[in-house]
Formats: sequence, C-alpha cells, structure tokens
Amino acid sequence: MINKYVLIYLTLSIGVAQLVPPSDPIYKYLNQKFRQEHNLSLLIKAYPFIINDLSGIRYNTIQKSKNFRFAPSLKVSKNIPDMRMGIWINTWKEKFSILAEPVVINKNYGETILGEKYHRGGVSGRFENALIRYNADRININFGRSPVWWGQSWHSSIIMSGHYPPYDHLSTKINFDSFYFELLAGQLHSAMVDSIGRFKRFISGKRITYLSKNEKLILNAGDLVIYSGLNRSIEFQYLNPVVPFFFADLESEIERYKELDNDNVMIFFDGRYVFNKPLSFYFEFLIDDFQMTLSNRDTIPDALALKLGIDGALEFNNRSISYEFEYTKVFGNTYITRGWFTNWEDRNIPLGYKYGPDCESLYFFADYWINRNLLFFGTITYLEKGSLTFDSQYDENGKPESPSNPVKYYTYCSPAIVWHHKYGKIETGWEGDINNNGKNSFYFKLQLILNFGFND
Repeated sequence: MINKYVLIYLTLSIGVAQLVPPSDPIYKYLNQKFRQEHNLSLLIKAYPFIINDLSGIRYNTIQKSKNFRFAPSLKVSKNIPDMRMGIWINTWKEKFSILAEPVVINKNYGETILGEKYHRGGVSGRFENALIRYNADRININFGRSPVWWGQSWHSSIIMSGHYPPYDHLSTKINFDSFYFELLAGQLHSAMVDSIGRFKRFISGKRITYLSKNEKLILNAGDLVIYSGLNRSIEFQYLNPVVPFFFADLESEIERYKELDNDNVMIFFDGRYVFNKPLSFYFEFLIDDFQMTLSNRDTIPDALALKLGIDGALEFNNRSISYEFEYTKVFGNTYITRGWFTNWEDRNIPLGYKYGPDCESLYFFADYWINRNLLFFGTITYLEKGSLTFDSQYDENGKPESPSNPVKYYTYCSPAIVWHHKYGKIETGWEGDINNNGKNSFYFKLQLILNFGFND
C-alpha cells in the first residue's frame, strides 16, 4: 500500500501521460511496421506519439491509466561503457496527458548525447522529455520539452530530425478535414560572449499538411526561423499564422542594431506517395538561402538541401524484409549563417541532417526476422563531407563545388543481430568506418525493459 502511494506521488509530481518518448525501444519497431504498412495517418499525429499509435508493437506498455517504464541499457564498445538509466513515467486524465523522462548517462557520452559538458560523480543528466498535452477532436496543444520531428525521414530529416536534445516549446496543431496546420514557438540553448553578453536563441515554425482521402499522398509546406539577440524576447511577428517568415524577416531589418540581432529563415517542402502498401517514395527540400538578384546568381551559390528516399518491404522465406534507401545532398552554406548564433544547431548538435552542412550521402537500411525472437539488421552510409562545418564562417562568396575541397570520404557499416525477450533484448554487432580501421569496433548491448502500471 505504501509503495502504491509513493508511486502516485512521483507520478503527480514528476510527470504524467500516455505519451511515449522517442528514446523508447518501441520506436524502432514502429519504424519497421511503418515500412511494411505505410499508414500515412500516423504522420499527421502529434509527436511524440501516444500509446494508441503504438498498439500491437513489441514492448508495448501496460494499458493502465498510469505507467512507469524502467529500461536501463549498457553498451560496451572500444572498452568504453555507455550506461543509460532509461526511466519514463506517464498518465492521462480525460483530454490531458503528461510525460516525464529523466535521462542519466555516464560522462563519456554526456556531450554527444545530451549536449551537456557538465557532469558530477562521473554521470551527466537532464530531463529529455517534460511535456503536457491537450488533445481534442480538432486541436492538439503541446507545452514543455520534447523533440520535434518535421519531415519524412525516420533516419535523419534535413528539416528537423527529432534526434537532437529536445528543447522547450509550445506547439499547436489544428485539423481542417484533409488539411492540418501546425504552429511552433520554442527557445534553444543560449550562448555567452564574455565581452558582449548573453544571446538568447529562439525558434519558430509553421507548416500546413495535406493528406489525401485515400491516404496514399501526404504533402507538407512551411517555414522555420532561428533568431537571436542580446536580451531579445519572443517575436510575435514569428507567431503570425498567415504571414510567411520571409516577409517578417524583411520587415525586421530596420529594427536591428549593431548587427547583433539575427534572423535565419528557411523554407521547406516534403511529401510521400504510397505506390502500394509495401512501397513508398518520399522527398524533403529545404531552402536556406536562394539568390534572388541576378547580380548574385553567378557569384553566390544557393544554400539548399535535398533528400530523396524509398522504403518498403519484401517477402523472403515467408518472412518480411523491410528496407530504406536515401540520397541526401546538403550544399555548402546551408545551415550556416553570417549572424550571431543562428546556425541550424543546438548544444552543438545539428537540428537537421545529422552530418551538418556541405555533404552528400547515400544511406541503406534493411532488417529481417530470422525467427520470432531473432532480428538481423544492418546499415551502410557512404558520406562525402566537405570542409564546411557549424564552426566555419559563412562564406560570402560561396564555394562553386559541393562538397567543397578538401573532401573527406567515409563508409559507415553497422551489421547487428538482436535477441528479444519480453523483459528486454541483447544486441551485438560491428560498427565503424570501413575506410578507417582505427574507428572500427564490435559492440555488445544489454537492455532491460520492465513495466509497472495501475488504475486509480
């Protein structure tokens, strides 16, 4: 009885909801199910998804009004342990739901996973998800901290991948039958310049989505902006649901002072068409900077990004092989700006494509269930990475070639096999760049998955 009241107290004071954080192992099997069935209605749902969107998938949570998931993992690679204390708590009441997920990992991975250099006692941690959601028939409101995924690629969208450290934001999605409108406003990690002061960084975005009646076609169009400045606050011009950010950016030019206020606007389009249930084609197109004037057309290249992909499933030996293939090209100055702290990153981790600007890549993924509990999967990524990074200065003259010299070549390969049990999984495989033996390694991963739940 005491333990029950302790858990109720923790649930109400730390978090609540039928929301499921994207760090949960269930999402990998959701990706697999999507490649097999291509249920496009999933892509109009609010992200992170709720438990009803994940029904029938391995490692589903207990169907209770209050749930507690304990999913710690240990991965050993190159004799360096990667330990994570995976815990999340959720509950729901009528139209409200809440999620809390504290993440604790060892200091070796704090900066690359959480974007946090700080650690104490050899561990780093933060609340990755702390979110409250209101969901009615035609409106959905998220408030708090969670990842934002805009695009079509489960692997790494060039728009907003959802794989970076989550940030605090408010988002609203409204349904108009076949059309859906979403408005986003959030705050990124601030930056300090000793001789000047603290730069606040904000992000806003809006997009409109069309889903055909037969659910074979989905299209998105929208814009995004990162803006920063000394003592700057949220700009209501970037909360206007109708005016494109590009025009609001032009209007704000006269208000900037000492070149310390900055606005980096992007326009994007993405979509997917399902040819039949096990096969679909998708694209993403991002315009970071398009040279409008004829005088600049021959000297400054456009800052664009493009992704083309195909995914689906094939039958082999009465079992399904799901696969995904992507081509991605990100031009030189894409994601990089001439302003202060308006590059497309947060906590030094890309908001969009995981390899950042100035690159071209091919990505292939496939998985196959050998039997009911044994899964084989593998990925291959061929990457050409140019000289420009998020630490590079914006090149006023641009670079005619992309990727720009000197170009580095990588081929990342990661075959693995996973044994599943109702209480967790054991995974072993190999990962690294086959062009560089010094970065190759076998790894072993153990994950425990336990669920607890109860109704009021």
